[in-house]
Amino acid sequence: MIYTFALGFKELGHEVTLVAAEEYKPTRSEVYDFEIVFLKSNLKSLFKVSYFPLHLSLFSFLRKRKNEYDLVISSEAFSTHSFMAALVVPSKLLVWQELFVHNRLFYRLPSLFWYNCVVRLLYRNIRIVPRSKKAYDFISQYAKRVSKTCVEHGMKLIDLPDTITKENQFVVVSQLIERKRVDLILRKFARFLSVYPQYSSYLLYILGRGEMEDQLKRLVEELGIGANVVFEGFVRHDKLFSIVSQSKALLVNTQKDLNVVSIPEAISAGTPVISNSQPGSAYYTQEENLGIIDDNWGEHDLRTIIEKNSYYTTNCLNYRGKLSNISVAETIIDIFYSKP
Repeated sequence: MIYTFALGFKELGHEVTLVAAEEYKPTRSEVYDFEIVFLKSNLKSLFKVSYFPLHLSLFSFLRKRKNEYDLVISSEAFSTHSFMAALVVPSKLLVWQELFVHNRLFYRLPSLFWYNCVVRLLYRNIRIVPRSKKAYDFISQYAKRVSKTCVEHGMKLIDLPDTITKENQFVVVSQLIERKRVDLILRKFARFLSVYPQYSSYLLYILGRGEMEDQLKRLVEELGIGANVVFEGFVRHDKLFSIVSQSKALLVNTQKDLNVVSIPEAISAGTPVISNSQPGSAYYTQEENLGIIDDNWGEHDLRTIIEKNSYYTTNCLNYRGKLSNISVAETIIDIFYSKP
């Protein structure tokens, strides 16, 4: 995802360096489109690499090479990476903000201190770009130079069709774990089949794996919808894209996730979304009529998305250009060089 984001800048003709944790370094040699620097992670028992990483060598790396870069993009105001960049290259730093709630670590105390003290003081002259309207509402309470333009993760749009033929199916792209609440989606789908027998031929594809897979398969049998639900497990991206692009809608009902990558991917594929309001992308999905956003969506919404599928699909096809990684890169650059 971040690689694709960085590739947008490369395709615009910029030289790019991506800094990552060495834990994510491939075991076999790979050829990249730009420089990737893998840094050693420190104090991993306290600073979880996948959660709140610490790379002390980043400080010296930025000091040594700061004159090589015109723009340094760091993810999240509440991060050690942004903190170091704010100390070394404040005039070149842009913070890309996704979080829209306080981190719950130690009863939110570190997060409350960070935003109220570090962000208010150290970041007061640093440009911050939110990834969603929720992120804007949150970070603008603590920082002054917050862009009103929200910038989503960019997709690499290659050889996408102008029109897409939809099949009688819906799709879920998700880890099969508790917080994704795929069980509730299955119950909503079962209700849909029961209330609207004219749609009895519709299928629901489940793409993904997780600890709840067996439990969900048992639920499907209990609901009596075994003939209508297809568990595909983990699939290659080309097959995933094919199933998503042929579906009437992507179904989402996550409890906690801020960033649901499958949403912009579905929109880019010309597939509308039915989701609750939890994902950060829900705001533009609703504003641009790219699907239905409702915390209590159900069988009636599934019927609506079928009856108005051409309308929603056309909107997705018209909007997806704004989600390309090149468009995202252009927007980031424009924001960085615009006047406060």
